[in-house]
Amino acid sequence: MKPETGVSYFANGWPHHFKRDLDDILAHHCTYIVHSFSENEMVFARSRTAQFFKMTCDAGLSCWANPWAVMGLFGGEQFSAFVPRNPEACQILSTGQRAPAACPSADETRIAMKLWIDMAVDFGADTIFWDEPHLYIPDWDDLRFAPDSAFACFCPRCRISFQNRFGQPMPETLTAEMKIFREDLMVNFLTEMIGYAKDKGARNAITFLPVEDEASESSRGIASPTFADSTFLALTHTGFCTTKTAQNTSPLKWNAPCKSARRAD
Repeated sequence: MKPETGVSYFANGWPHHFKRDLDDILAHHCTYIVHSFSENEMVFARSRTAQFFKMTCDAGLSCWANPWAVMGLFGGEQFSAFVPRNPEACQILSTGQRAPAACPSADETRIAMKLWIDMAVDFGADTIFWDEPHLYIPDWDDLRFAPDSAFACFCPRCRISFQNRFGQPMPETLTAEMKIFREDLMVNFLTEMIGYAKDKGARNAITFLPVEDEASESSRGIASPTFADSTFLALTHTGFCTTKTAQNTSPLKWNAPCKSARRAD
């Protein structure tokens, strides 16, 4: 299989500048562009994003959409508009603090993620690039919002789910059961979203965190049957690890008022 070569593209909002960059990308024989499609683009730059996606496809390149820092669940240096507008859907840390990131188990989170996929595919993306999926990591925050030892998620939904699964209250330390629970929390979320994107005709690609602890918790599900049902192109920060590629509600308003109701799994 001939390897694909691509480049990420973000932080430019001028179509004429993108046209020049596009010519340069083609001259370097790239086959795809990874566009950072953040909540900022969803709220303020939908038409421009659609234009850039179309220009990419018209140039004969594959168009990859990256949920850049969307809801605090993926890599990227952006604040989330979803988080302050849906506080009850946020992760709760072991310290009791509400993290600035959505909980994958919340119904609101899953509805919003599917809305993002809908927009990305409607704009012309043929591949969804799941970039560094993770639960909240305190030491990424230079303002030290929470101690580095804090971890998620202790929201009411996750507490109930943990109790039902393991027959005991959620521990305040990273026990073996807690590690499994955290892994599966993200794997189950990604499995649903990857399947949803596949059903819409998109391919899926994923990259894992290069940090040992987070990477082990992010990648355990790659061999699980549910993940294998939605085959994808798997990447790491250090190079290609596999090259198996496959073809792969009511919308939640991103400017909706904060919700006070709590929902269980």
